[in-house]
Amino acid sequence: MPDAGAVSSWLGGATRALRTGVGRLAHKARTGPRRFAAIALRQPLVHRAVRRIAPLAFDPFDPAFRVDPYPTYRRLRETEPVHWSVGGFWVLTRYADVVSVLHDPRFVHPEYGVPRGRRGAPTSLDVLRANGLAMMNPPDHARLRRVVGQVFTPRLVSALRSRAEFHTERLLERVRGRRQMDVIADLALPLPVALVGELMGLPPEDAERCQAWTQQCVRAFGLGPTRAGLKRADEGAARFFSYFRDVARARRECPGPDLVSGLVRAHDAGDLAEAEMLATCTLLFFAAYDTTAGLVGNAALTLLRHDLYLLLRENPGLMRTAIEELLRFESPGQLFGRMAAEDVVLDGRRIRRGQTVFAALGAANRDPAQFAAPDRVDLSRQENRHVAFGYGIHACVGQGLARLEAQVALEALTRRMPDLRLVPAPSDWRPDIGFRGLRSLSVTW
Repeated sequence: MPDAGAVSSWLGGATRALRTGVGRLAHKARTGPRRFAAIALRQPLVHRAVRRIAPLAFDPFDPAFRVDPYPTYRRLRETEPVHWSVGGFWVLTRYADVVSVLHDPRFVHPEYGVPRGRRGAPTSLDVLRANGLAMMNPPDHARLRRVVGQVFTPRLVSALRSRAEFHTERLLERVRGRRQMDVIADLALPLPVALVGELMGLPPEDAERCQAWTQQCVRAFGLGPTRAGLKRADEGAARFFSYFRDVARARRECPGPDLVSGLVRAHDAGDLAEAEMLATCTLLFFAAYDTTAGLVGNAALTLLRHDLYLLLRENPGLMRTAIEELLRFESPGQLFGRMAAEDVVLDGRRIRRGQTVFAALGAANRDPAQFAAPDRVDLSRQENRHVAFGYGIHACVGQGLARLEAQVALEALTRRMPDLRLVPAPSDWRPDIGFRGLRSLSVTW
């Protein structure tokens, strides 16, 4: 057993390291919150110190949190719902606070663009982050959302139902004779890729290439991306832009009813800059594919884990409320980042101008003040104003398409594979911070 002096010395060093990391993060947060907010937590010494000194700390890099974040959310919501993290940012876990901040114009999306102190032209990743709908603030956000809304209409989405059914049946037919499948690789990923490709008028082989570029880009939108991750994301964004420039050129010569043709018309009419058009094409592909894949995989796992798969099969009339409950219970989107544009007092805590606030959607969707028995899955739940797709002006523009694809996928699964069951294995969750989705989900029948 170490003596008291050694223990005291270790704790002193750990505390100094923790304070140093927090101090650096607090300084960096004003200029690059998403990139620098997690630096200290990535350091092994600081990580261990956090677990020993601050057991209630919000640590999204903890492997146990990745597997099951809800106990952490519950403890924070009950003890410190407006929580200052050792990572140098605020975390909100109550439904009322999350909704309030996402609706409050004093909390804006962190501005992206060329990082301060860096010379030269903006990279492709800079352009993507600065011109994407999800990253814009008013008044540019309202203008771009209006243009996208005129192109990405509910009518366009509903017209895709038959194509969603076709692709789902095709994908399930491929695995029918195997008696085993990976829900993610065999259905949840290829279905939205095929459908968003049709929505944008892309050939199937091109949609698959875009999927690979999306995987390169995704790391740039998490918490604390690495330099290597940012480099790969920039390469992916450059490939997307080059590809969509060629597609836009072809659509001018031969326009169609697809989404890209609509965005090209908006650009040529002066409603969109070229950078906005390219960024919108790229991020719509990314969002339509990534969110839906997470939703379908999480929904299948929840139904099977909670013995509700057969209930949904025998009661197809529950499908509408079931989709909303599955979204609430295991939301693909877990954290929405905002920055305080001015000092704001929330629950007695002063959030200072320039500080980053993470609205924990996953925590809000399990808040007992908003949902009765929130940790129970109730497929017939009627009052279900969840925030799985966000809230306010930045709510997901493609949520209608995600709901449609999930409904079609679950209807086909329960009908064609009534005896579906999980293959015993640890849950393989993706490492992305802020997004909750499975890398694989093995089932048999």
